[in-house]
Amino acid sequence: MLIKYWAHESRRAKAEEKLEGLAYSMLVMIDGGSSLPAFNLVPCSHPADKEYLKNIGENWYPEDAVNDTVMLHDLFMERRRK
Repeated sequence: MLIKYWAHESRRAKAEEKLEGLAYSMLVMIDGGSSLPAFNLVPCSHPADKEYLKNIGENWYPEDAVNDTVMLHDLFMERRRK
């Protein structure tokens, strides 16, 4: 439904603007700003990933929600303005 909406959005002529609108709309949905409840985004790494990445000096993602303390659509707009 969102794809069709943004594909035919006449106020946004450029493909990039339409894609940004689609991304923003999806983040609003994840944040609970639509008829759906909010969803947590949680990395689900393979159990060996943490140790492997640690051994090669890389960072890894903890298995906690990455959006507990932030509204993703607000963060998207803040970074877009920079």
